[in-house]
Parts: sequence; C-alpha cells; structure tokens
Amino acid sequence: MEKRFRHPSEEQAEQYIRNLGFQVLGHNFHAGFAEIDLIARDGEGVIHFIEVKSYAGETHPLETFTKPRTQRMKRAAGAFLSQLSEREGQSSVAFGLIWVKQGEIVFYPGLF
Repeated sequence: MEKRFRHPSEEQAEQYIRNLGFQVLGHNFHAGFAEIDLIARDGEGVIHFIEVKSYAGETHPLETFTKPRTQRMKRAAGAFLSQLSEREGQSSVAFGLIWVKQGEIVFYPGLF
C-alpha cells in the first residue's frame, strides 16, 4: 500500500529522520482526538512523537505547542504505545517538532 502524505513537508521530514538513522514506526497516526504526524525510534531506543510544520508565518511553530495540544499529543502517544508489545511500550519517549521551511529542515527533539 502506498503511503499518503497530507503535505510534501511530511515526506521530507520522514526522509530527514531516516537519514539521521531513525526507524520510522508510524505516519499520520490518528487516535480519535489527535493526530501525530511522524513516529520514529532513534538509535538509543527512544520513541519520538513528532509534529511536522511547514509554514513561514510570523509565528514560530514552537508557539503552536499549547497546553491543550501537548495534552492531546500525549494521549495519542499513549494510544500508540498501548498497541506495541509490552517490552516496546516501556520505551522512553520524546515529543518534538520538525519545521520544513523553504528547503531547510530544523529538528527540535525532546520539547516535552
């Protein structure tokens, strides 16, 4: 089955994370109340739940991480982790942002 990306920036972000040596575990994961754009495991076993942004507005994408948004992401992450095996579900987790802007990619891992 072919992957469907909502936006070209999500495909760029996935390729970027793979180039860093991450294993992609999921893409556009929906948990009813939230969506996580990209889920990947780094070389140390940490599972990263990543929001992908691609706009060039006056507001920095980091400002989109409001308390309600972070709570929704955490609940969605919990739903994803509950689907993994018991051992995998006990992995450390991190939440981050990949900002794709005008051909440049900036990764903000471990925001919360």
